[in-house]
Amino acid sequence: MTKVITFGDKASLWPQHLAEYLEKSYKCFSHESNTNEDILKSFFENADQIKQGDIVSVNFTYSDKNTDKDSNTHIIESLKAINLVLGHLERRRINYIATCIDKDIYKARSYYIKVLQNSYKSKITWFGKKGIDEWAQENNYTEVNNEAFKYIKKAIGL
Repeated sequence: MTKVITFGDKASLWPQHLAEYLEKSYKCFSHESNTNEDILKSFFENADQIKQGDIVSVNFTYSDKNTDKDSNTHIIESLKAINLVLGHLERRRINYIATCIDKDIYKARSYYIKVLQNSYKSKITWFGKKGIDEWAQENNYTEVNNEAFKYIKKAIGL
């Protein structure tokens, strides 16, 4: 049976709503304190559970979450994580929906960072050109997961 599998920094419920809507089973590998590097590690530790026909939700977090690295270093590490995860999914032709908490990860800095940024920026589902947190705050959503599910459902044409 195909399933919806999610990775991220917290257990977002919109992927679970998507699984219920599509009548698929649901598997969550998200954890509240995950950094983007933790998401990368969890993804590759569990990649063998992802099969053709599954839908993978990857919800990336703040680039500087739980880090004492300088700003360029944590941006580069987060962008590498995004590129590795999404690149792997694309090579395996796995359907995915990628979101990001905020857009700080895409603020231009150096040429190298811009190259990494441009690699997958268009592959992220943005919420009205914003990260999910800023979008939710701007719209005063108290039921973020329900509103995010509605937004994602429309964005992917369901």
